[in-house]
Amino acid sequence: AYGFTDDNARIANYGNSEGYWWLRSPHANYSSTAGLVDYYGHVGSYNVNLDWAARPAFNLDLTSVLFTSAAVGGKIPAASSGGNQGGEAADAIFEIGDYDGNEWKLTLLDNSRNFVVTEVAASGKPGDTITLNYTGATIGTNEYISVIIAYSSGAQYYGRVAQPTSANGTVNLKIPDTLADGTYTLSVFSEQYNGDYKTDYASAFAVVSLTVEDTIAPTLRGGGATRTSETNATVTFTSDEAGDYYYEVVESGETAPTIDTTGTGTSCASGANTIFLTTLSGAGAKDLYMVAKDAAGNVSDTLQIKIPEYIPPVYGISADTNVDFGTVTEGYAAPAEQTVTIRNTGNQPVTLTQPVDTASFTVGALSSAELAVGQTAAFTVRPKTGLAPGTYSETLALAGQSGTYSVGADVALRFVVEQRGGGSSGGSSSGGGGGTPTYSATVTEADHGTVTVSPKNAAKGSTVTITVMPEQGYQLDTLTVTDSQGNQLKLTGQGEGKFTFTMPGGPVTVQAVFAPIPEEPEQPLPFTDVDETAWYYDGVRYVYEKGLMTGTSAAAFSPGTTTSRSMVAAILWRMAGSPQVDYIMDYADVEQGQWYSEAVRWAASEGIVGGYGNGTFGTNDPITREQLAVMLYRFAQKQGYDVSVGENTNILSYTDAAQVSEWAIPALQWACGGGLITGTGDGSTLTPQGDTTRAEAAVLLMRFCEAYVTW
Repeated sequence: AYGFTDDNARIANYGNSEGYWWLRSPHANYSSTAGLVDYYGHVGSYNVNLDWAARPAFNLDLTSVLFTSAAVGGKIPAASSGGNQGGEAADAIFEIGDYDGNEWKLTLLDNSRNFVVTEVAASGKPGDTITLNYTGATIGTNEYISVIIAYSSGAQYYGRVAQPTSANGTVNLKIPDTLADGTYTLSVFSEQYNGDYKTDYASAFAVVSLTVEDTIAPTLRGGGATRTSETNATVTFTSDEAGDYYYEVVESGETAPTIDTTGTGTSCASGANTIFLTTLSGAGAKDLYMVAKDAAGNVSDTLQIKIPEYIPPVYGISADTNVDFGTVTEGYAAPAEQTVTIRNTGNQPVTLTQPVDTASFTVGALSSAELAVGQTAAFTVRPKTGLAPGTYSETLALAGQSGTYSVGADVALRFVVEQRGGGSSGGSSSGGGGGTPTYSATVTEADHGTVTVSPKNAAKGSTVTITVMPEQGYQLDTLTVTDSQGNQLKLTGQGEGKFTFTMPGGPVTVQAVFAPIPEEPEQPLPFTDVDETAWYYDGVRYVYEKGLMTGTSAAAFSPGTTTSRSMVAAILWRMAGSPQVDYIMDYADVEQGQWYSEAVRWAASEGIVGGYGNGTFGTNDPITREQLAVMLYRFAQKQGYDVSVGENTNILSYTDAAQVSEWAIPALQWACGGGLITGTGDGSTLTPQGDTTRAEAAVLLMRFCEAYVTW
C-alpha cells in the first residue's frame, strides 16, 4: 500500500546514511532547514543536501471525503460568532467563520448509512422553523442529524440539529435569522461526530432546495382605545413583526379609507404598541384604520379599532329623600332603625363622607365609603330615645368628593311623639302640630334572596307592596307578615314577585324564606355512539347541554371525527355572546351568509385566529391540538381571564415537546398548567400536530368552561 513495493521498502535506510529520513515539512524552529528523524527517533533539522529517505505521504481516496473542517472548533462556533451550541450537544445552526490555520479534520462518507429525507424543497423566511421527514438515521451516543446550508460561494452554515431517538421521524430546524433572501442548497445527513482532531463519518447528503424569502406580512391585533377628551385618545395594538405603521381616523361608520404606505410611517415594534392621538375633532365615536409594513415591504391586512365617543364627566349622588318613623307616644321604646341607600348617579367614582348624628336622630356607619359608577352604599338612622312630645323634622346632609368636585344629597327625617292622651306639643325640631300616625314595616333579613317594602312607613289602611327577589337557583318558599300581636296578615299576589297587604294600626314584621329550586332529573343523551362509560362522556354531555356542540345527526355525535377550524370559531363566538363586528375579512374560502361567516369575522378581528397567509382561512380543515389550545388561550386573554398559570409550567417532560410550534408554546404551557390538556396515550405525549377529534374538543371545552366561564 501507499506505493511501497514490499515491506523492506518501508525501512528508512535509503542512501549512505542508514537510519535518517526526511520529514515533509520544515523544522519548527529553523524554517530554512528540513525536519528529519534519526535512528533514535529524535526530531532534528539539516540542510537538504543528502539523499536520505523521505517520510511517505498518506494515500487517501478523496472520493470518500464529504468535507473538511478546522481540526479544533470547526464544528463548534467560536465565542465571537454569537452561536449558542456548546460542547458536543445538538443545538443551533451557526455561521461558518473564516479559518487561516493549517490543521484540518475530515468527515468521511460512510456508505453503510442509508439516510433519506422525503422533501426535496422547503421555503420560509429568516427565523421560521421548517420540518423535514427522514428515514434511515443512525442512533447512538455520538449520532446526529446535521445540516449544511450552502450558497453558490460555498458552505455558509453548519449545525447538528438533533440527536435522533428513532431511525425514522421528523426533524425541526430554524432558518438562521441572518440568512439573506435567496435560494440555497440545504444538505441534510446522518453524522457521527467524534470531537476535535478526530475523524467524523456521515451518510451521503440528502439535498433540499431551500428558498428563503420574507413574503409574510405582519399580523396586527387591536388592543383597545380610551378617550380622555374631544381631541385626545390612546390606542393600543400589537404586531407580530417590526416595521412601520400607517393609519387614518374617520368618523364612526364612514367607509374604510385606503391607507397610503408610500411615505414615511411610524416605527412599529414587534409586540405591544401605543398611538397617542391629540388632534381628534368632535366628541363623536371614531374609527381608526391602520396597516403595518415590514422591512421586506409586506403590508398587513387593514385593522379597524373603534374609538369611543367622548362622554364628559358627570358627578352626583342620590339618596332616599324621605324617611318617616311614624308616630309614637311619649315614653316610647326606641323605634326600629331604617336603612338609607346612597347611589352614585354620575359616571365618575365618589368618596363619601361619613354622615353625623343630628339633634334628634342617630346615624350608623356607612357600609362603604368608596362608590364606583352605578354602585350603592347604605347606613342606618333612627330617632333618639327620650324625646319630648312634638314633631321632629330634620334634614340630614350627605356629602362626598369626586376628584376635585363636591357632591351632595339631602334626606328628610321625620318623627312624631304624642302626649299621653293624644296630640303632640313643643320640643320638636321643626315646630309642633298633630298628623296622621304611620307605622313601620320591618323586613327580617333572609338568606338566598332580598325583600323590600314600599312604603317603609304607612298609615293604617294604606296598601304596602312587598317585592321578593330570589338568588339564582332559589325560589320563594314562604312569605309572612305579622302584626305586633303575632297575627298573620292577608297577602295578595300581584305577579312578578310582588305581594300587597293592608297596614294595620301598628308596626308589622315581614319575613321570607327562600328554598333551592329542585334539580330536574338528568335526561339521557340522544347519541347512540356515546357510551356512558366512555372517557369523553361527561365532556359530550356538557357541550351538548350548554349548546356549544350538537350531534352530526339526530342520533350520532361522531366522537372520533375531526373538528374543523370554522366549528371552533363558531363555538367561541357563541360563548362570547355572538357579537357583531365591523371588520374587513377577505378569505377566499369564507363565503358571506354561511353559518360560520360572522364567527370567523369576529375571531379574526379579535386576533383569536388568523388565516394561512395565502388568502385562505382553512374553513373545513381539521384543527390541530396545538391550534385549538392557541385559540382557547387567546380567547381567555381577550375575556380577561387569568392565564398566568402557564408562566411557570414546563412541558419539556413530554417526549414530543420538540414538535410544538414555537408560536404555540405559551398556549400549551397554559393548557397543561391549568389541567385542560393532560397528554395523549399514556400521558407522556402532547401530539401537538395531531388533528383534534370531536371527543377531544368536547372534553377540552368542558374543562375550559368549568375553570373560567360563569353561565
